[in-house]
Amino acid sequence: MIPKIQITSQGILAPSTQEVIDGLWQVMRGCFGDNLNTDMNTPQGQLVTTLTAIITDERHVFINLLNSFDPRYADGMMQDALAYIYFLQRKRATKSVAEVMINGLANTVIPVGFQVADDSGKTWSTQIEARIGDDGLATVNVHCDVVGRVTASAGTINRVIKNVNGIDSAVNKTAAIVGRGEESR
Repeated sequence: MIPKIQITSQGILAPSTQEVIDGLWQVMRGCFGDNLNTDMNTPQGQLVTTLTAIITDERHVFINLLNSFDPRYADGMMQDALAYIYFLQRKRATKSVAEVMINGLANTVIPVGFQVADDSGKTWSTQIEARIGDDGLATVNVHCDVVGRVTASAGTINRVIKNVNGIDSAVNKTAAIVGRGEESR
C-alpha cells in the first residue's frame, strides 16, 4: 500500500521517497505475485521509479499549495490574496523622479518620452509635453526608465539621448527622488 499524506496538528507529513517505492513494490507483488523480480533495472523497476517520481512530485505540489494558505509560508500571488482578505496590498515598485532644467530656444516643444541619461548610463524620460519659456529654460520632471531604487546626484543627469531641434542641454540641479522596489515578504 502506498502511504498517504497526513495532515496533523503539527503540520503536513509526507512519506519519504523510499516509503513510496516500498509501497509500490507491495502493490506490484500483490498484482504479479511474490516471486516478482524487484531489481530497479527491470521493466517493473522502471515503472516503480517513474510512478514514484510522479507521486512524489504531485505530493510536493499539493504540500506547496497547502502551505501557501499559511501567511508564514505564502509567497507571490497567494501572499497577495491572504493580504487582500485584510484589505492590504503589496506596495508596488515606483520609478525614481528628477527635476531637470532644459536649456534651449524659446517656445520649443519638449515631447513626451524625451530622454536624457545619467552618468551611469540609465535613461530618464519625460511623461508629459512641456515648452521652453521665453527665458530659454524649462523645468520638467523625468522618470527613470528602470523601476526601483535608482539614485542620481545633482548634476549627473546631463546627457540628451536624442537631439530635438531647439534643445541645447539638460541637467538636474538637485538629486533625484529615489524610487523603490516592489515590496517583498
